[in-house]
Amino acid sequence: MKYLSNLTKIILLGFIINLTASILYVKNFDQNIIVENTYKNQMIKADIAYYNLNAAKILNNLKNKEKIFNQEYYRSFLPQIIIATYYKIINREIIENQYSLDLEKEKEIIFKTNNGKTGFFFLQILIYFISVYAFYKVLLNHFPKKYSLLVLGLLTIEPTINQYHSSFFTESIYISLMIVLLSLTLLKKKNYKIFVSMGLLLGLMYAQRSISIGLFLPIIIFLIITEKKKLIPIITIMISMMIVILFIGTINYKRSGIFYTTSYQSKTGFFRYVVPYLLTKEKDISGIEARKLREKIKNKWIDEHQLNLNLEIDRLKLYELKKEYSLGLIRNNFFSFIKYHSWKTLQTIILDPFQVFKEYFFDKSQKNDKGQRYWEYDKNYKKLFLISIIYSFFIYIISFIGLLKILKDFQKKNINFHQIKIFFLFTLMILYFLGISGWIGNPRYFTPCTIFLFFFTAEGILSIKNFLKKRLCI
Repeated sequence: MKYLSNLTKIILLGFIINLTASILYVKNFDQNIIVENTYKNQMIKADIAYYNLNAAKILNNLKNKEKIFNQEYYRSFLPQIIIATYYKIINREIIENQYSLDLEKEKEIIFKTNNGKTGFFFLQILIYFISVYAFYKVLLNHFPKKYSLLVLGLLTIEPTINQYHSSFFTESIYISLMIVLLSLTLLKKKNYKIFVSMGLLLGLMYAQRSISIGLFLPIIIFLIITEKKKLIPIITIMISMMIVILFIGTINYKRSGIFYTTSYQSKTGFFRYVVPYLLTKEKDISGIEARKLREKIKNKWIDEHQLNLNLEIDRLKLYELKKEYSLGLIRNNFFSFIKYHSWKTLQTIILDPFQVFKEYFFDKSQKNDKGQRYWEYDKNYKKLFLISIIYSFFIYIISFIGLLKILKDFQKKNINFHQIKIFFLFTLMILYFLGISGWIGNPRYFTPCTIFLFFFTAEGILSIKNFLKKRLCI
């Protein structure tokens, strides 16, 4: 090991840690357990179950030579394609009881175990580390080697961001795409091929996670303040991005006869999470009453518009009604929404290194005798939550010290203006994600921001190290 460079050691250590974690997760949690007379795979729940189920349907359609995409665009578009492609390549099944794919009762689905999950996670880790290595090479053109190496170390070892490589959550691939996008954005010399690639990446990132719909804005602002020729890059990026988005719309049109590019989940999020809170404020009612009122409003729409929810076209009408009602309620109760958003954002920015473990270990569908879910009563969960709070506190303190050091260097002109522009881009990225998804209150949605946060963390670590050196010398 002593003959290896620091770069190689860091990458090798991070790769081994991530691969070991993946193997252990699969060994301990890739199993079907019986919950209320239903089989549940501990690794495949909620959104993950949806992506795996749709991947199985894609493979089934290929096998039967039917239309590949015949399921509604409810969640993100790309994840099920990635999963289906992987299982097609290794020629393994996703579903234990394949016959149930034809049933409407998808709860009867039993997901296979020991079917190559470790290989999927290995590929996620490999893609991530290749992207991080390329990113490091780009950073050397803008920052000192010691600082760039420290950022690399955080990206390869820090658990909050790396835990997602051991799951089917969308974050791992999404973060890798984000890092590649940043690498292209920070290239000093760019040609039209680079701008095309940036646009396609933005489109793929939207297909992977719909919250990326406005991600082009921070990128374009950065290009405006850094590129001499501004118009051509912007037009090229936007056209390239639209190619991917129009492809999604075309797929939806061929299936349903309706051209749309926004997932149904994106249209209904506010109605599900925000509307009950705002109704409690507007109507001065309890949370239970607000949720009942929300259901009453929904059922009224179904009756008034004579919607048949077995038809996608009618479901789409319902989702649109939910979206319009939610936005109207937000406009009429804007300050209440800001209060809600601020409180949920505080929950979102918690750095939780145990989120994937908790997803596997706990079952949110289960309640105790008092009707409480695990986060309300489980002592193990509360211990993990406390550790996350303490961990977050230290990371943010260090990052704040780094921010102060950057501002001080800027004031004293000890930092070049181009680096300030890069830090400005990172700040815009964080604000974008908090603005568009902070209201959800889920730390998982803050994960892409850790990439940008680590640049301030690294600066803080170096500042503390230099301070201690000086103190020890005295």
